[in-house]
Formats: sequence, structure tokens, C-alpha cells
Amino acid sequence: MTIVDINGNTYDTSEWITNRRYVTEFPAVVNDVAAVAQQCQDTLEDQLAALAGEQVTTSTTSRTVASSGTLTFTTADNLDTDVILPDQCNLKIYSTASPANYMYATVTSATGTTLTVSVTGSSGSGTFAAWTIFREGPMGTAANSFSTIAVSGQSNVVADSSADTLTFVAGSNVTITTDAASDAITIAATSGMSNINWQVFGSGGAGTFTWNKPANAKVVQVITIGGGAGGGSGMRDAAGTTRYGGGGGIGGYVTEQIFLASQLSSSETVVVGAGGSGGAAVSTNSNGNSGSAGGDSYFGGSTLSTAKLVARGGNNPGSGGSAASGSGGSAVSGGGNGVMLPVAQGGSSSVSASANGGSQGCGTPGAGGGGGGINSSNTVRDGGAGGNNTASRFTYTNVEGGGGAAGTGGSSGTAGSAATTDGTSAILIGKGGGGGGASATTAGSGGAGGFPGGGGGGGGASQSGNSGAGGAGAQGAVFVITYS
Repeated sequence: MTIVDINGNTYDTSEWITNRRYVTEFPAVVNDVAAVAQQCQDTLEDQLAALAGEQVTTSTTSRTVASSGTLTFTTADNLDTDVILPDQCNLKIYSTASPANYMYATVTSATGTTLTVSVTGSSGSGTFAAWTIFREGPMGTAANSFSTIAVSGQSNVVADSSADTLTFVAGSNVTITTDAASDAITIAATSGMSNINWQVFGSGGAGTFTWNKPANAKVVQVITIGGGAGGGSGMRDAAGTTRYGGGGGIGGYVTEQIFLASQLSSSETVVVGAGGSGGAAVSTNSNGNSGSAGGDSYFGGSTLSTAKLVARGGNNPGSGGSAASGSGGSAVSGGGNGVMLPVAQGGSSSVSASANGGSQGCGTPGAGGGGGGINSSNTVRDGGAGGNNTASRFTYTNVEGGGGAAGTGGSSGTAGSAATTDGTSAILIGKGGGGGGASATTAGSGGAGGFPGGGGGGGGASQSGNSGAGGAGAQGAVFVITYS
């Protein structure tokens, strides 16, 4: 006996021959075979639909667009026979009237005309009574919004579900803006150093100070200026002799360095160099006295070997006047470390004309002018003007003093005017003092150098009274600009 089950109906094929039952059962067998073929066709169409993605059914169940949770719909098609929706099949369920409002979901169960889904994401909002249910693809192909994001040296960011959210976090000095209408994300950098902190050391005098690193500091710019050198005093001698005035002192050196804030300690020692003294006047017939060198300025230490940045003081003061010369100070090597600017040269005395003026600095303090001399014919000469200053190489406003005026007719040279500042916006460079005029009696003194770092002027020569004293150099300064 051979039993065959077709479409749920059982047939004994052994009786088809012995009892000729095939004659009576053949029509029923044909119908059952056709039904099975239709079922196979429907299943194949469902599988092809799942691969291609298409509308599978509709629903008139009123529901509100949700981004998560469980929803149940009554479908227009029988989910057991008309449409096959396996568990975890991915769906897009959108409003028939307003397709821009939709939900993503996976099938939890599909029985008869009852469809239960788990919502994984959505777009739009509102409550609607007509829905079109679209199959996104076979199980598991409703792709996550992202799968894995890898960054070299960092742990991977992996999606946990098809509706997982990737969050962009703005770091320091970064802004992130979104535009939902154009589906755009803009990532922009903001200024990395929006705050500037100025500190000026030395405006109240030379000495040792402490710089404290501001919070959130990133870059620190330091400018050190050494003290200016003093001018020399003029010679005194009898009538009929050649007598030179004192030479002008050079200005202090200027150095600059930019540090990463991480290279500096929370506090650093700052030393501001003093200005050099001028040569003392002479009251008897003798050569004049030389001025003295300016003091060094330091940042990040208190000695030449330990400081992170050094600007030497004007290390070549004006010489005292003699019968042969009254030389102004000139630059010598070893002005400091870091980026160093060329120093201005002090003016020399003259007996044939007015004394030479001090050189102007290029971003450095001006030098002192030379003191006036007297020739053997007893002709007295005026002093030289103090060195001015060209525009600073630094990027900030350069507030400058004027070079000291020369002494005439035995008058004293004027001081190089000191720069003024509020301590918040200017790199300051001082000017040189003017040289004193010569006199048959008491000669003019050299003018003092202007703050910071200006060189002192030379004193004038004399015959019967005191010679002119040399002008003092100005103290240096240290500027510390912190960017955070």
C-alpha cells in the first residue's frame, strides 16, 4: 500500500490500479496539486519581495508615529496565507497620506491579520489611520545607521542596534552645528587662543620678580630687554688743549622666545637688569670717567647659565673723554640667547663739529649721544642727540619715547623720554639720552636713557669748571604675553 498526502488530503495510490480509483480521484488530485503549486509560487514571491523590498500589505489601524516600543496593526492581508512575514523581518511603516512620516520596525509576530512589531526608529510625527507596510529586505538587512567607526589608536564605535545613535561631541575650540533641512553637519574650529594675558616686569624699577603661569595657558611669548649702559663724563683741561666729551652708552639688548606653556613651570623667576650709571664729572684737569654697563635681564632663572631666556645689559658703556677721543659704546658679542636684535651704538664726542648722535635702534633701545668737545682753539661743541627708535619688529603697538635733545652752549642733554604703557598692549622700547654740551666753564651733563633699556648720553668737556657727567642708562624690562 502506498499513501500520498497532497495539500492535506490522503490518497492510497495502490487502489488506483487495482480498483480503478484514479478515475474518481484524479480531479481531486489535480486540484490539490494546483493548490500546492500556488502556495509555492506565493512563498517564492514573498522571498523575492523580501530581497527586493516592496509593499506587502496595508492597515487602517490608527497609530501615532513612535521611535520605540511595541505596536500592533490589523492588516488587510492574511499573514498566514497571503503574505509571509517571518520574525525579525525588517519593515518600513509609513503614513499612506503623508509618507514623510514613518517608522522602522522588526516583526515580533505575524498571525492571521494581526501584525505585532518592535519599533526601532522613526521620522516625522502625528497620528494616522492609514498605513502602508513596506518590507525593507530579508531578516537582518535593515542596516544599522552605522556599523563600526574606527579611529586609529582609539577603540571602535560599534552600533548596538539598527536605531542606535551616533553622537558627535565638540572638543576644545570646536563647534558642531546641524541643519536638519539639508541633512548637513558643520564642524568648525574656533580660535585656539582667545585670551591674552600681559604682564610687564620692571616698570617700577629693576629687581627680581615671580611670574605665575595663568590658567589654561597654551603658548607664552617672552621679550627680555637688558638695562642700558651709562654715558661717559667729559674731560677737563686747560685752555689751548684738545678736550673730548664723554661717549654715549649703548642700549640694552633685546631677545625674544616663544614657549609652549608645558615647557614652563607654574612659576618662573624674572630678573630685570638695572641701568648702568653715568661716569662722574671731573673737577680737576683730567680725563673723564667711563660709564658702567647695564644689568642683564632674565626669564626662567636668575643666572646667565640657568635662565631660559637672557638679554644682556648694554655691556659697552660710553668712555670718558680724553685728549684723543670720547668713544661711544659699541655692540659686542654675547648679547643673550633666543632671537636677538642688533643693538644701537653710542654716539662719540667730536672737537671739530657737534658730537655724534646715538644710533637709533631697530626694535631695540636707542643709544646715548656723545658729549660736546673743545678744540685747541678753545671752540666749544654741542652734544649729540640721543638715539631714536624705528618701528618695533614686534607685532603689537610700539609706544616709544623720543631721543634726548643735544645740549648746546654748555647745557645738559635731555633724557630720552620714557615709553608709557597700560601694560596690556604695547612692547616698549626706550630712547637714548642726549649728549651734554661743552663749556669753557661748567659743561652740560648727558641725559639719562629712556625706559626700558635706553643708553645714557655723554657729558661735555670743560676748561675751568666741572666737566659734564655721563647720563645713566635706563633699567630693562621683561614682557610676558600668555595666550590661552
